[in-house]
Amino acid sequence: MLVVVVEPRCPACKALIRDLSRNPMIVRRLNRQSINVIVTHDRWRHYPNELYFTTQFPTLFWVDPRDERMVRPPMYGYTDHTLTSIQKVLGL
Repeated sequence: MLVVVVEPRCPACKALIRDLSRNPMIVRRLNRQSINVIVTHDRWRHYPNELYFTTQFPTLFWVDPRDERMVRPPMYGYTDHTLTSIQKVLGL
């Protein structure tokens, strides 16, 4: 399972979601291999921060859906290398 935690007014978060959705190889693999969840962090609303706590946005958590434990270290932020790192995790 891929959990992406974003903030509503975060330009890097918007860029990550946009660029992920524009990459057909990543989209196909995520749709075949993963449950994908986007969590919007908002200071005024509750979100499951006890499971996926972060102060950096965006953050990607790779999680085992059976027990919700992290199976890889989180990925923080969005840089030129983020999509390459996601492709490596997905075996592309």
